[in-house]
Amino acid sequence: MISAIGDVAHELARRALLAGNATLARQAAAAGLQADPGAELLGRGALRAEWLAGDLAGLNSTADRLIDLASKLGDDLEPETDDLLDELLSRTSPKAGTR
Repeated sequence: MISAIGDVAHELARRALLAGNATLARQAAAAGLQADPGAELLGRGALRAEWLAGDLAGLNSTADRLIDLASKLGDDLEPETDDLLDELLSRTSPKAGTR
């Protein structure tokens, strides 16, 4: 059941991101992470949603939560998550300066 919730949340977040809907992507990723807090695929969706929203504080907060959870589990972030963080933190958000 948890896997199904995560799969649906990921797909909804992915589609919302493609449509440019940061709010819906945030909500979908958050719902999926409630069901499966350790799902980095959903965490990456949450990171992308914060970046799309132009919310650097939200991006950093989400990154910190992912890093803290991985540390508590005795793991490192997945390489895809590390790469995404590097990419998003080095680019200007599409909505930067509009808040």
